[in-house]
Amino acid sequence: MLRGRSGAAAAANRVVVLPFENRAGDSTLNPIGGMVADWITEGLARTSEVQVVPNMVVLQTMGDIRSRSGGGGGEVPIQELARATQSGIAVTGSYYRHGDSLEFHSEVLDVRSGGQLGAVEPVLGRSEDPSAAIDTVRLRVMAMLAARLGELRWEIPRSVQPPTYDAYRAYADGMNRWIAGNYLDAGALFEHAYALDSTYLRAKLMAVSAYGNGGNQAKSDSLLEFVARRRNQLSPYDQYRVDWSLAGRRGDRDAQLQAARAGAGLAPYGTIRSSLVLSLEAVNRPREALAELEDIIGQVPSATSWYEVWGVRTELYHVRGRHEQELQVAREGRARLGGTLRSLEYEGRALAALGRMEELRPLTDEVPGTSPANGLKPGDGLLSGATELRADGHGAE
Repeated sequence: MLRGRSGAAAAANRVVVLPFENRAGDSTLNPIGGMVADWITEGLARTSEVQVVPNMVVLQTMGDIRSRSGGGGGEVPIQELARATQSGIAVTGSYYRHGDSLEFHSEVLDVRSGGQLGAVEPVLGRSEDPSAAIDTVRLRVMAMLAARLGELRWEIPRSVQPPTYDAYRAYADGMNRWIAGNYLDAGALFEHAYALDSTYLRAKLMAVSAYGNGGNQAKSDSLLEFVARRRNQLSPYDQYRVDWSLAGRRGDRDAQLQAARAGAGLAPYGTIRSSLVLSLEAVNRPREALAELEDIIGQVPSATSWYEVWGVRTELYHVRGRHEQELQVAREGRARLGGTLRSLEYEGRALAALGRMEELRPLTDEVPGTSPANGLKPGDGLLSGATELRADGHGAE
Protein backbone atom coordinates (compact mmCIF):
# COMPACT_ATOMS: atom_id res chain seq x y z
CA MET A 1 0.00 0.00 0.00
CA LEU A 2 2.80 2.39 0.86
CA ARG A 3 4.57 1.61 -2.37
CA GLY A 4 1.38 2.31 -4.32
CA ARG A 5 0.88 5.70 -2.70
CA SER A 6 4.47 6.78 -3.24
CA GLY A 7 4.25 5.63 -6.86
CA ALA A 8 1.11 7.68 -7.43
CA ALA A 9 2.75 10.75 -5.90
CA ALA A 10 5.81 10.30 -8.11
CA ALA A 11 3.62 9.99 -11.21
CA ALA A 12 1.74 13.18 -10.31
CA ASN A 13 5.02 15.12 -10.34
CA ARG A 14 6.66 13.20 -13.20
CA VAL A 15 7.38 15.55 -16.09
CA VAL A 16 7.17 14.80 -19.80
CA VAL A 17 8.59 17.38 -22.21
CA LEU A 18 7.16 17.41 -25.73
CA PRO A 19 9.09 18.58 -28.80
CA PHE A 20 8.19 22.22 -29.43
CA GLU A 21 6.01 22.91 -32.48
CA ASN A 22 7.59 24.67 -35.46
CA ARG A 23 5.33 27.57 -36.40
CA ALA A 24 8.06 29.52 -38.17
CA GLY A 25 6.95 28.48 -41.63
CA ASP A 26 10.33 26.90 -42.44
CA SER A 27 10.70 23.11 -42.28
CA THR A 28 14.52 23.37 -42.12
CA LEU A 29 14.01 24.61 -38.55
CA ASN A 30 12.18 21.43 -37.46
CA PRO A 31 15.12 20.01 -35.43
CA ILE A 32 14.93 23.02 -33.09
CA GLY A 33 11.71 21.69 -31.54
CA GLY A 34 13.40 18.48 -30.47
CA MET A 35 16.47 20.35 -29.27
CA VAL A 36 14.42 22.54 -26.91
CA ALA A 37 12.63 19.52 -25.43
CA ASP A 38 15.84 17.54 -25.08
CA TRP A 39 17.62 20.37 -23.31
CA ILE A 40 14.79 21.03 -20.85
CA THR A 41 14.73 17.29 -20.12
CA GLU A 42 18.50 17.29 -19.58
CA GLY A 43 18.26 20.21 -17.16
CA LEU A 44 15.52 18.56 -15.11
CA ALA A 45 17.45 15.27 -15.02
CA ARG A 46 20.49 17.04 -13.58
CA THR A 47 18.56 18.31 -10.54
CA SER A 48 17.80 14.77 -9.23
CA GLU A 49 14.78 16.45 -7.58
CA VAL A 50 12.09 15.48 -10.06
CA GLN A 51 11.37 12.51 -12.31
CA VAL A 52 11.49 13.40 -16.00
CA VAL A 53 10.74 11.03 -18.89
CA PRO A 54 13.93 10.51 -20.95
CA ASN A 55 13.84 12.08 -24.40
CA MET A 56 14.34 8.74 -26.18
CA VAL A 57 11.27 7.28 -24.47
CA VAL A 58 9.21 10.34 -25.44
CA LEU A 59 10.19 9.97 -29.11
CA GLN A 60 9.54 6.22 -29.16
CA THR A 61 6.18 6.62 -27.43
CA MET A 62 5.10 9.37 -29.81
CA GLY A 63 6.04 7.12 -32.73
CA ASP A 64 3.96 4.27 -31.31
CA ILE A 65 0.95 6.54 -30.76
CA ARG A 66 1.18 7.76 -34.35
CA SER A 67 1.50 4.23 -35.75
CA ARG A 68 -1.60 3.10 -33.82
CA SER A 69 -3.56 6.03 -35.24
CA GLY A 70 -2.57 5.23 -38.83
CA GLY A 71 0.91 6.73 -39.11
CA GLY A 72 1.86 10.15 -40.35
CA GLY A 73 3.71 12.91 -38.58
CA GLY A 74 0.79 14.71 -37.00
CA GLU A 75 0.60 16.11 -33.51
CA VAL A 76 0.32 13.66 -30.62
CA PRO A 77 -2.36 14.54 -28.04
CA ILE A 78 -0.72 15.72 -24.83
CA GLN A 79 -3.11 13.75 -22.64
CA GLU A 80 -2.40 10.53 -24.53
CA LEU A 81 1.39 10.95 -24.30
CA ALA A 82 1.17 11.82 -20.60
CA ARG A 83 -0.97 8.76 -19.96
CA ALA A 84 1.42 6.51 -21.85
CA THR A 85 4.44 7.81 -19.91
CA GLN A 86 2.63 7.94 -16.54
CA SER A 87 3.27 11.69 -16.23
CA GLY A 88 1.30 14.27 -14.27
CA ILE A 89 2.99 17.36 -15.70
CA ALA A 90 3.63 18.22 -19.35
CA VAL A 91 5.88 20.92 -20.78
CA THR A 92 4.93 22.07 -24.27
CA GLY A 93 5.68 25.00 -26.51
CA SER A 94 6.17 26.44 -29.97
CA TYR A 95 8.43 28.87 -31.82
CA TYR A 96 7.78 31.61 -34.38
CA ARG A 97 9.92 33.62 -36.76
CA HIS A 98 10.37 37.37 -36.38
CA GLY A 99 12.76 38.56 -39.08
CA ASP A 100 16.14 36.98 -38.31
CA SER A 101 14.98 35.88 -34.84
CA LEU A 102 12.90 33.10 -33.35
CA GLU A 103 10.48 33.64 -30.48
CA PHE A 104 9.92 30.69 -28.14
CA HIS A 105 6.69 30.27 -26.18
CA SER A 106 6.28 27.55 -23.55
CA GLU A 107 3.85 26.49 -20.86
CA VAL A 108 3.58 23.89 -18.14
CA LEU A 109 0.35 21.91 -17.84
CA ASP A 110 -1.26 19.93 -15.03
CA VAL A 111 -2.30 16.84 -16.95
CA ARG A 112 -4.94 15.75 -14.44
CA SER A 113 -6.92 18.99 -14.48
CA GLY A 114 -5.96 20.06 -17.98
CA GLY A 115 -5.16 23.50 -16.58
CA GLN A 116 -2.02 25.55 -16.86
CA LEU A 117 0.48 25.43 -14.00
CA GLY A 118 2.16 28.47 -15.44
CA ALA A 119 3.26 30.20 -18.61
CA VAL A 120 6.90 31.02 -19.21
CA GLU A 121 8.01 34.42 -20.44
CA PRO A 122 8.74 34.29 -24.22
CA VAL A 123 12.39 34.12 -25.29
CA LEU A 124 13.98 35.61 -28.44
CA GLY A 125 17.01 34.07 -30.14
CA ARG A 126 18.94 33.94 -33.41
CA SER A 127 17.44 31.57 -35.97
CA GLU A 128 20.84 30.54 -37.39
CA ASP A 129 22.05 29.34 -33.97
CA PRO A 130 19.34 29.30 -31.27
CA SER A 131 21.46 27.54 -28.62
CA ALA A 132 21.65 30.51 -26.23
CA ALA A 133 17.91 31.14 -26.45
CA ILE A 134 17.17 27.45 -25.86
CA ASP A 135 19.28 27.54 -22.70
CA THR A 136 17.26 30.52 -21.48
CA VAL A 137 14.01 28.65 -22.16
CA ARG A 138 15.34 25.71 -20.15
CA LEU A 139 16.27 27.89 -17.17
CA ARG A 140 12.91 29.68 -17.14
CA VAL A 141 10.90 26.45 -17.38
CA MET A 142 12.94 24.90 -14.57
CA ALA A 143 12.62 27.96 -12.35
CA MET A 144 8.84 28.00 -12.81
CA LEU A 145 8.58 24.28 -12.05
CA ALA A 146 10.77 24.65 -8.97
CA ALA A 147 8.48 27.35 -7.61
CA ARG A 148 5.27 25.48 -8.43
CA LEU A 149 6.43 22.18 -6.96
CA GLY A 150 7.84 23.80 -3.84
CA GLU A 151 11.37 22.58 -4.55
CA LEU A 152 13.10 25.94 -4.20
CA ARG A 153 16.30 24.14 -3.21
CA TRP A 154 16.90 23.28 -6.85
CA GLU A 155 20.24 24.41 -8.11
CA ILE A 156 19.55 25.47 -11.68
CA PRO A 157 22.68 24.23 -13.52
CA ARG A 158 24.19 27.14 -15.45
CA SER A 159 27.64 25.71 -16.09
CA VAL A 160 26.35 23.22 -18.67
CA GLN A 161 25.50 24.76 -22.01
CA PRO A 162 23.40 23.25 -24.81
CA PRO A 163 25.19 21.83 -27.83
CA THR A 164 25.61 23.80 -31.02
CA TYR A 165 22.72 23.53 -33.43
CA ASP A 166 24.81 21.60 -35.99
CA ALA A 167 25.86 19.09 -33.33
CA TYR A 168 22.29 18.59 -32.20
CA ARG A 169 21.10 18.02 -35.77
CA ALA A 170 23.65 15.20 -36.13
CA TYR A 171 22.53 13.81 -32.75
CA ALA A 172 18.85 13.95 -33.81
CA ASP A 173 19.69 12.08 -37.03
CA GLY A 174 21.44 9.48 -34.89
CA MET A 175 18.36 9.11 -32.68
CA ASN A 176 16.21 8.48 -35.74
CA ARG A 177 18.61 5.74 -36.88
CA TRP A 178 18.67 4.30 -33.34
CA ILE A 179 14.88 4.09 -33.13
CA ALA A 180 14.84 2.37 -36.55
CA GLY A 181 17.36 -0.21 -35.24
CA ASN A 182 20.27 0.96 -37.43
CA TYR A 183 22.70 1.05 -34.53
CA LEU A 184 26.03 1.26 -36.36
CA ASP A 185 24.82 4.19 -38.48
CA ALA A 186 23.49 5.81 -35.32
CA GLY A 187 26.86 5.38 -33.58
CA ALA A 188 28.68 7.14 -36.42
CA LEU A 189 26.25 10.08 -36.27
CA PHE A 190 26.58 10.35 -32.48
CA GLU A 191 30.36 10.47 -32.89
CA HIS A 192 29.98 13.14 -35.56
CA ALA A 193 27.82 15.19 -33.16
CA TYR A 194 30.58 15.06 -30.56
CA ALA A 195 33.18 16.00 -33.18
CA LEU A 196 31.12 19.12 -33.97
CA ASP A 197 30.84 20.05 -30.27
CA SER A 198 33.27 18.47 -27.80
CA THR A 199 31.12 19.59 -24.83
CA TYR A 200 28.30 17.30 -25.99
CA LEU A 201 29.40 14.24 -24.01
CA ARG A 202 25.99 12.60 -24.03
CA ALA A 203 26.36 12.10 -27.78
CA LYS A 204 29.52 10.09 -27.09
CA LEU A 205 27.67 8.04 -24.45
CA MET A 206 24.93 7.25 -26.94
CA ALA A 207 27.64 6.07 -29.35
CA VAL A 208 28.82 3.61 -26.67
CA SER A 209 25.35 2.01 -26.54
CA ALA A 210 24.83 2.18 -30.31
CA TYR A 211 28.06 0.35 -31.15
CA GLY A 212 27.41 -2.19 -28.40
CA ASN A 213 23.91 -2.90 -29.74
CA GLY A 214 25.32 -3.07 -33.25
CA GLY A 215 27.85 -5.78 -32.38
CA ASN A 216 31.03 -3.65 -32.48
CA GLN A 217 32.03 -4.30 -28.88
CA ALA A 218 35.66 -3.20 -29.29
CA LYS A 219 34.55 0.23 -30.50
CA SER A 220 31.96 0.46 -27.73
CA ASP A 221 34.53 -0.39 -25.04
CA SER A 222 37.02 2.15 -26.37
CA LEU A 223 34.43 4.94 -26.30
CA LEU A 224 33.27 3.86 -22.83
CA GLU A 225 36.78 4.43 -21.45
CA PHE A 226 36.76 7.92 -22.98
CA VAL A 227 33.35 8.78 -21.46
CA ALA A 228 34.17 7.25 -18.07
CA ARG A 229 37.10 9.65 -17.62
CA ARG A 230 34.60 12.52 -17.98
CA ARG A 231 31.74 10.90 -16.04
CA ASN A 232 31.12 13.92 -13.78
CA GLN A 233 30.11 16.01 -16.78
CA LEU A 234 26.99 13.88 -17.28
CA SER A 235 23.59 14.02 -15.61
CA PRO A 236 23.03 11.62 -12.66
CA TYR A 237 20.89 9.37 -14.85
CA ASP A 238 23.60 9.10 -17.51
CA GLN A 239 26.24 8.54 -14.82
CA TYR A 240 24.36 5.42 -13.72
CA ARG A 241 24.32 4.26 -17.36
CA VAL A 242 28.13 4.62 -17.41
CA ASP A 243 28.44 2.80 -14.07
CA TRP A 244 26.30 -0.07 -15.38
CA SER A 245 28.48 -0.46 -18.47
CA LEU A 246 31.75 -0.25 -16.52
CA ALA A 247 30.58 -2.88 -14.02
CA GLY A 248 29.67 -5.14 -16.95
CA ARG A 249 33.15 -4.82 -18.42
CA ARG A 250 34.79 -5.99 -15.20
CA GLY A 251 32.21 -8.73 -14.66
CA ASP A 252 30.76 -7.25 -11.45
CA ARG A 253 27.13 -8.27 -11.78
CA ASP A 254 26.12 -7.04 -8.32
CA ALA A 255 27.46 -3.56 -9.10
CA GLN A 256 25.59 -3.63 -12.41
CA LEU A 257 22.37 -4.44 -10.62
CA GLN A 258 22.96 -1.65 -8.10
CA ALA A 259 23.58 0.92 -10.86
CA ALA A 260 20.52 -0.19 -12.82
CA ARG A 261 18.28 0.04 -9.74
CA ALA A 262 19.57 3.55 -9.00
CA GLY A 263 19.03 4.70 -12.57
CA ALA A 264 15.54 3.20 -12.69
CA GLY A 265 14.74 5.09 -9.50
CA LEU A 266 15.48 8.37 -11.30
CA ALA A 267 13.67 7.38 -14.51
CA PRO A 268 11.25 4.49 -13.88
CA TYR A 269 10.16 4.42 -17.49
CA GLY A 270 13.53 5.11 -19.07
CA THR A 271 15.48 2.62 -21.13
CA ILE A 272 17.70 1.83 -18.12
CA ARG A 273 14.82 -0.40 -17.03
CA SER A 274 15.95 -2.75 -19.80
CA SER A 275 19.42 -2.75 -18.19
CA LEU A 276 17.78 -3.65 -14.89
CA VAL A 277 16.07 -6.61 -16.55
CA LEU A 278 19.38 -7.81 -18.01
CA SER A 279 21.07 -7.47 -14.61
CA LEU A 280 18.36 -9.45 -12.85
CA GLU A 281 18.71 -12.16 -15.47
CA ALA A 282 22.50 -12.17 -15.03
CA VAL A 283 22.25 -12.75 -11.25
CA ASN A 284 19.78 -15.60 -11.77
CA ARG A 285 16.57 -13.85 -10.72
CA PRO A 286 14.29 -14.82 -13.63
CA ARG A 287 11.01 -14.32 -11.75
CA GLU A 288 11.93 -10.78 -10.74
CA ALA A 289 13.20 -10.04 -14.24
CA LEU A 290 9.92 -11.25 -15.75
CA ALA A 291 7.94 -9.13 -13.30
CA GLU A 292 9.96 -6.07 -14.34
CA LEU A 293 9.34 -6.83 -18.00
CA GLU A 294 5.61 -7.27 -17.51
CA ASP A 295 5.47 -3.93 -15.67
CA ILE A 296 7.42 -2.22 -18.47
CA ILE A 297 5.08 -3.62 -21.11
CA GLY A 298 2.05 -2.42 -19.17
CA GLN A 299 3.40 1.07 -18.60
CA VAL A 300 5.56 1.94 -21.64
CA PRO A 301 3.93 1.43 -25.06
CA SER A 302 7.22 2.05 -26.88
CA ALA A 303 8.81 -0.89 -25.02
CA THR A 304 7.42 -3.29 -27.61
CA SER A 305 10.26 -2.12 -29.86
CA TRP A 306 12.90 -3.01 -27.23
CA TYR A 307 14.96 -6.15 -27.76
CA GLU A 308 14.50 -7.17 -24.10
CA VAL A 309 10.72 -7.39 -24.39
CA TRP A 310 11.00 -10.20 -26.90
CA GLY A 311 14.49 -11.67 -26.67
CA VAL A 312 14.96 -11.67 -22.92
CA ARG A 313 11.37 -12.68 -22.24
CA THR A 314 11.84 -15.78 -24.39
CA GLU A 315 15.14 -16.52 -22.60
CA LEU A 316 13.52 -16.14 -19.19
CA TYR A 317 10.66 -18.48 -20.08
CA HIS A 318 13.21 -20.84 -21.63
CA VAL A 319 15.39 -21.20 -18.52
CA ARG A 320 12.27 -21.85 -16.43
CA GLY A 321 11.17 -24.59 -18.84
CA ARG A 322 7.98 -22.76 -19.85
CA HIS A 323 8.45 -23.44 -23.56
CA GLU A 324 4.83 -22.98 -24.69
CA GLN A 325 4.85 -19.43 -23.28
CA GLU A 326 8.31 -18.96 -24.78
CA LEU A 327 6.95 -19.88 -28.21
CA GLN A 328 3.93 -17.59 -27.83
CA VAL A 329 6.12 -14.59 -26.94
CA ALA A 330 8.56 -15.43 -29.74
CA ARG A 331 5.76 -15.45 -32.28
CA GLU A 332 4.35 -12.18 -30.96
CA GLY A 333 7.82 -10.70 -31.32
CA ARG A 334 8.17 -12.01 -34.85
CA ALA A 335 4.84 -10.44 -35.81
CA ARG A 336 6.01 -7.16 -34.30
CA LEU A 337 9.62 -7.13 -35.55
CA GLY A 338 9.22 -9.02 -38.82
CA GLY A 339 11.29 -11.97 -40.02
CA THR A 340 14.62 -10.79 -38.66
CA LEU A 341 17.34 -13.24 -37.70
CA ARG A 342 16.70 -12.50 -34.03
CA SER A 343 12.98 -13.22 -34.27
CA LEU A 344 13.64 -16.43 -36.23
CA GLU A 345 16.17 -17.50 -33.61
CA TYR A 346 13.74 -16.93 -30.73
CA GLU A 347 10.97 -18.94 -32.38
CA GLY A 348 13.36 -21.67 -33.52
CA ARG A 349 14.81 -22.15 -30.05
CA ALA A 350 11.34 -22.59 -28.57
CA LEU A 351 10.31 -25.09 -31.25
CA ALA A 352 13.57 -27.01 -30.75
CA ALA A 353 12.96 -27.19 -27.00
CA LEU A 354 9.46 -28.56 -27.68
CA GLY A 355 10.78 -31.03 -30.30
CA ARG A 356 8.29 -29.77 -32.90
CA MET A 357 10.40 -30.58 -35.94
CA GLU A 358 7.55 -30.29 -38.46
CA GLU A 359 7.32 -26.59 -37.60
CA LEU A 360 11.04 -26.05 -37.09
CA ARG A 361 12.15 -27.31 -40.52
CA PRO A 362 10.37 -24.66 -42.65
CA LEU A 363 11.51 -21.97 -40.21
CA THR A 364 15.10 -23.20 -40.55
CA ASP A 365 14.82 -22.98 -44.34
CA GLU A 366 14.18 -19.24 -44.02
CA VAL A 367 17.37 -18.56 -42.08
CA PRO A 368 20.09 -18.78 -44.80
CA GLY A 369 18.35 -16.15 -46.96
CA THR A 370 17.84 -13.68 -44.11
CA SER A 371 20.15 -10.66 -44.03
CA PRO A 372 22.76 -10.38 -41.25
CA ALA A 373 21.98 -7.64 -38.74
CA ASN A 374 23.74 -6.09 -35.74
CA GLY A 375 26.49 -8.69 -35.61
CA LEU A 376 24.23 -11.73 -36.00
CA LYS A 377 24.75 -13.97 -39.06
CA PRO A 378 22.52 -16.77 -40.38
CA GLY A 379 24.96 -19.40 -39.09
CA ASP A 380 24.53 -18.03 -35.56
CA GLY A 381 20.79 -18.62 -35.70
CA LEU A 382 21.23 -22.15 -37.02
CA LEU A 383 23.82 -22.91 -34.35
CA SER A 384 21.43 -21.73 -31.65
CA GLY A 385 18.75 -24.17 -32.82
CA ALA A 386 21.25 -27.01 -33.23
CA THR A 387 22.60 -26.49 -29.72
CA GLU A 388 19.10 -26.58 -28.26
CA LEU A 389 18.12 -29.73 -30.17
CA ARG A 390 21.25 -31.56 -29.01
CA ALA A 391 20.67 -30.48 -25.40
CA ASP A 392 17.13 -31.87 -25.52
CA GLY A 393 18.17 -35.25 -26.90
CA HIS A 394 17.52 -34.64 -30.59
CA GLY A 395 21.10 -35.12 -31.78
CA ALA A 396 20.30 -36.40 -35.27
CA GLU A 397 17.94 -33.56 -35.98
